[in-house]
Amino acid sequence: TTDRSGTRAAVAGFTGDSRVSEANGSAYLVIPNPDGRQADEHPFLGDLVRALRDARVPLRSVVA
Repeated sequence: TTDRSGTRAAVAGFTGDSRVSEANGSAYLVIPNPDGRQADEHPFLGDLVRALRDARVPLRSVVA
């Protein structure tokens, strides 16, 4: 879908190490956090969320 391709393009700008799973019509994106940082300390989480919104990828929730 367009959402999926937009999501992949946005994520690829930040990391090649991500995982996507789908269940009940929703997609779940997991990005690396090897140091276990909080959301505001993560090196690119905030920028990634902004990039996804700019790409008009609908976000139901963000869990960090």
